[in-house]
Amino acid sequence: MVNVRVVGRPDYPRKCFGCGEWWSSGACCSIHKSKAKKAREKTLSDQFEAKRAKNKASRERKIARREERLAQGPGERAPPTAAAAPASQPAQGSKKAKK
Repeated sequence: MVNVRVVGRPDYPRKCFGCGEWWSSGACCSIHKSKAKKAREKTLSDQFEAKRAKNKASRERKIARREERLAQGPGERAPPTAAAAPASQPAQGSKKAKK
């Protein structure tokens, strides 16, 4: 039998399997995971904050419309908008003439 001496791997810089970065220690992926987690949490908090602001603005507009409607009085109605008037009349010039 031949005695084979197993030599351990030296701690040279090597590529991380997860991200492809060159590192000499195994802490690479844990660093990237923690950074990704922070970025995810920040993105989600920004999205929730934007949603809260949008809902608050919508709620304020709704309250303003309600107060305006109540200020007009119970029997009075607002005049119809300009967009509703053309919808009731059929468009005659829009169709092509058949030959």
